[in-house]
Amino acid sequence: MKTNLIRSGSIVILLTVLMLTSVNLSAQEKGTLQVQKQVSPDIEYMTLAKQLAQYGYEKEQALPLVNAAQILIDLSASALKVENTKRGEGEGGSKESADVTLDVQKLLTDAEALAKNDKNLTGLIKSLREQTAASRGRVGGPGYVIDKVQAGQANIHEVNFVGDEAAEVAVVGDGSTDLDLYVMDENGNLIVMDEGATDECYVLWKPNWTGVFYITVVNRGNVWNQYALVTN
Repeated sequence: MKTNLIRSGSIVILLTVLMLTSVNLSAQEKGTLQVQKQVSPDIEYMTLAKQLAQYGYEKEQALPLVNAAQILIDLSASALKVENTKRGEGEGGSKESADVTLDVQKLLTDAEALAKNDKNLTGLIKSLREQTAASRGRVGGPGYVIDKVQAGQANIHEVNFVGDEAAEVAVVGDGSTDLDLYVMDENGNLIVMDEGATDECYVLWKPNWTGVFYITVVNRGNVWNQYALVTN
């Protein structure tokens, strides 16, 4: 997938995709083969979208927010089938808003406010809004899922993966707390996990069979965290 990034005047954004957290591999029951880390483009693009959004909010610039929204819209072309989600119900540690949003409509609204009278940017924002409106209801669903995990709580996502093929899961949070990622099979066996000290998690494994896997996102902080869940 190719993403067209927008340049305006003398503003040139140097896009550097940071390496995601190291992969922790463990063998699935019945001797799953470990697979070499090869992060899929969609997962890298999601991380890039977060970095652009973070830069835009910190520098109060509309263009990075528009670029982040464009990436997220492009990602919606690939299907992510999340069958079911169970959310933690804790209410402690509330905050007014996410540090970095990955919601396309909010990114566009915030970009519009920052763009002010820039006709080129406001035109692009209008075009992206029309693009997102046209894609609603598309068969196959979005290419990623945005969710919120409460302070000290865990969300569990139920996802189907194909046996004997590399399976990837990434979580990209809003930057406010540490998130940990765990994958279990339908028998309750822990397959792989990422317990790094950030809210960007990545795991890779090869299932022995086609079936349901349970992806758990745990919030180790004292405020909620809005995150994107992406799979290959």
